[in-house]
Amino acid sequence: MADVTKLVNRGVPAAQRTQVFTQADAGEGDVILVRDSLGRPAKKVLIETTANLSLRFNVYHMVYPQRDGRDLMDTGHLPNLALGGRVKDDTTAIISLEADETFEMDGSYSVEDIELLTVSGNFTITTV
Repeated sequence: MADVTKLVNRGVPAAQRTQVFTQADAGEGDVILVRDSLGRPAKKVLIETTANLSLRFNVYHMVYPQRDGRDLMDTGHLPNLALGGRVKDDTTAIISLEADETFEMDGSYSVEDIELLTVSGNFTITTV
């Protein structure tokens, strides 16, 4: 269970960046950090698999604690952006793919990360 990042050359304009993840990069229980890899969320995702695969999208969320409020500006109701932490959400929908199935997201949903729940063979995840 690791976080997987494959960096893209930052010299490429952000709108033209793509990255491909395979079973050699990530396995069962890993979370692919798409935003950290591309430098932005993915607009399109194409998943091709030769075996069963189940996954979740956008499982990490940033949570910021409240400020202590002991200052002259009365900022106790504001979040403390310096102390944010990443929290994993296990309630997002599970997508299950059968063998030799192709799954495509057309840009209606921004993908920041992908958690691989079960992997029983080869797969290719292309993020754009």
